[in-house]
Amino acid sequence: MQNHIKLPKLGFVRIILHRDIPAGWRMKHATVKETASGKFFISLTFDVEMEPIGMKKEFEKVEAFDYSMPSLVVSASGGNDISKDTICWYRNLEEGIAKEQGKLSRMQYGSANYWEQKHRIGKLHEKAGNRRKDFLHKLSHDVARDFDAVIVEDINLQHMSQSLNFGKAVYDNGYGQLRNMLTYKLNDRGKILVKVDRFFPSSKRCSVCHEVNHDLELSDREWTCQSCGTHHDRDKNSCKNLLDEGKDILNRWASGDSSLILAPSGVLSGKKLHPQAHSNVRQGGE
Repeated sequence: MQNHIKLPKLGFVRIILHRDIPAGWRMKHATVKETASGKFFISLTFDVEMEPIGMKKEFEKVEAFDYSMPSLVVSASGGNDISKDTICWYRNLEEGIAKEQGKLSRMQYGSANYWEQKHRIGKLHEKAGNRRKDFLHKLSHDVARDFDAVIVEDINLQHMSQSLNFGKAVYDNGYGQLRNMLTYKLNDRGKILVKVDRFFPSSKRCSVCHEVNHDLELSDREWTCQSCGTHHDRDKNSCKNLLDEGKDILNRWASGDSSLILAPSGVLSGKKLHPQAHSNVRQGGE
């Protein structure tokens, strides 16, 4: 039966098929999930043989992204800079969500009106999430199509959100989702995502003379290099440093550097050091 799926104990259930299933794919199992808005989704897992895609060895077009909390990312090329006005998906609905949650708090738990109001709030959260995913899917698709490799910084978003009290801002812009989307979309095309070590001083290093400014604070959005006198925009300077470091990593990997690892997911990075080793490196750098 078209547009139906047979589930154990339920029989045939009518569905809206997301996309056609190619012939020869064998379904392994299905997972049914209910969202907060009361909608049901079925995730299908198939067993299929895919031809391996060879990884690129030459990288003519390379893009670098530096994480920027107010505007998601700043790009080295300048063509993929994101305006902060386009990414506040949750914050744009935050006032409406708070109003609906206030109504919910005055309802009797378990009543029909209570669950109806719960679904109404769930729809608002789902609306913000759908807008975020739609934007990130389009951005990651265009970047994966146009560039041979993409360079990002391997920052710890969870630690940033907890230690600096930036939780709502960090999770609203969806930078972690963007990195995940770029990973598999680049890998599907035989391209590479390069992760630069989080301890690399991309913001503090002058992209012209490579002098490191140890006195740079998080609030300093612009600064002047004391060595060569170059005036820097913090984010653009960081992008240039990430681009140079990423290209160096790509060249070393192409030359057979054993200190680099290309994961099956298509992520290229250095071998992980023991936490104590990282601590020694930072102390030595300082």
